[in-house]
Amino acid sequence: MLSPQIHADRRRALSLKVGEPILLMGHTERPRNLPMSTVPFRQDSTFLYFTGCTLPGAAVFIENGKSTLYLTPAAEDDALWHGSTQSIDEVAAGLGFTHVRPIDTLDELSQQKSRIATLAVPDLAQTQRAARITNTSLVYGKNNGHNGLISAVISMRRILSGAELDEIRATAKVTESAHRTAMAATAPGVH
Repeated sequence: MLSPQIHADRRRALSLKVGEPILLMGHTERPRNLPMSTVPFRQDSTFLYFTGCTLPGAAVFIENGKSTLYLTPAAEDDALWHGSTQSIDEVAAGLGFTHVRPIDTLDELSQQKSRIATLAVPDLAQTQRAARITNTSLVYGKNNGHNGLISAVISMRRILSGAELDEIRATAKVTESAHRTAMAATAPGVH
């Protein structure tokens, strides 16, 4: 797992490359057929790359080197149903953020005087929210957002760092071990 410092360094580098405020949206849990039956959650890759945050419904606002993470606070009865829960401050601190706000305050960014660079994500609701906040036309796969931000993200993600390569190597070793263990447990007629 990459350290929070690596994600913070990435956000600072992104901010310098783009030169204006940036809003990145994470995915929400998406319903399969009913609102309470969701597809398995997977965070947006770009959001994950810059934050390390795997929680649904999150967003990050980056301005002048300051990153504010927006998270959904745990419901009052979450501990009863799910066990011990962390506050958004505790979650943010674990991810290396010093600034955190509840996600329901994200729309206040629409009052910003300066232009905000953003990207469309595969999650339609999050793309529409980013479009409303930034007053930008966004359609995932067609109008993906701020060209300077897109170019900066591509240039940063194109070449892997040493830490990223180490993570890939460690994952490959675990995968090899799992495959060898599974192969050793197989025999004709075994399911």
